[in-house]
Amino acid sequence: MKKLILITIILTLSLFSIAKAQTKFNFVGKTFDYQIDGYHLNLEILSEKQAKWTYIAAPNNEAGKTSVENCTIKKIAKGIYQIYWTEKDGSNVVDIFNLKTQQVLVNFTLPDSKMYNYQTPFKMIKK
Repeated sequence: MKKLILITIILTLSLFSIAKAQTKFNFVGKTFDYQIDGYHLNLEILSEKQAKWTYIAAPNNEAGKTSVENCTIKKIAKGIYQIYWTEKDGSNVVDIFNLKTQQVLVNFTLPDSKMYNYQTPFKMIKK
């Protein structure tokens, strides 16, 4: 009887783990398209630990500028995810994507300690 109860508990926990894993959003291969302060950019998620940003349009002849960054992706709440990284110049970027409202909160601090915060809609481009 103890064996049966133990097996039942293990199977139940396994089912919950599988269900939880299936509800996690897969960012890999997705590209987010949004605009902030004169910049039109794409953020492409290359892997669970790397993202590539590209300026589609930008002031100061920066269109086409791109960089691959090591990033962290964290689920904050149902449908809300944080993607953050530190760029090679020391800038810190934190983007919070709300998949329900299609809004992104863009926060970054430059090496000179100037902070910027924006909220803007985004489009998800599936590949």
